[in-house]
Amino acid sequence: MIKIDSNNVFLIQHISSLFSQKNKFYNSQNDTNYLVKMFINQSNSGLKVTLVDHTLQFKLPITFNKLFNDIQPILQKKKIIFDNFVFFPFQQEVVSNNTSIRLNYIHCLILQTVCANFKEGAAKEDLYSKLWPQDKVLQLNKLDTHLTNLKNLFQEKLNVKIIFKSEKSLIRLVN
Repeated sequence: MIKIDSNNVFLIQHISSLFSQKNKFYNSQNDTNYLVKMFINQSNSGLKVTLVDHTLQFKLPITFNKLFNDIQPILQKKKIIFDNFVFFPFQQEVVSNNTSIRLNYIHCLILQTVCANFKEGAAKEDLYSKLWPQDKVLQLNKLDTHLTNLKNLFQEKLNVKIIFKSEKSLIRLVN
């Protein structure tokens, strides 16, 4: 759920392509909602990367691995605070009352998507397509099962009750 922006369209395309190969939580450039926006400004002297209140300077040439490795610690610190838990979307971790759980990929992507679309809600069909891009037939009961499993995980491991509200094919997390 990372959006990459830049003053250089060529740079956006190539960094986005590399980022999508390296980070499973990368956001496609078509998505309007995201958890983190990264702006890359290219100049003659190098790259300036702005991300989550941090600015990183890189001299050119730079390898993508160097760029990615320097960005990762900043992403790892990103947290979303709710009334009764804290979600670390790039660590796949939820913490409540000094207890933490690690989410699997599907549960983390559900929670990331719902958080990125907190105000208007996440479209069930879009979420389904992100989770299971190879499926040719939409099976919303499959998504509903994972939502229920995520709610049960929060209840059993953290003693936290989360509520997903579904209305007009949109899912919202009621906090």
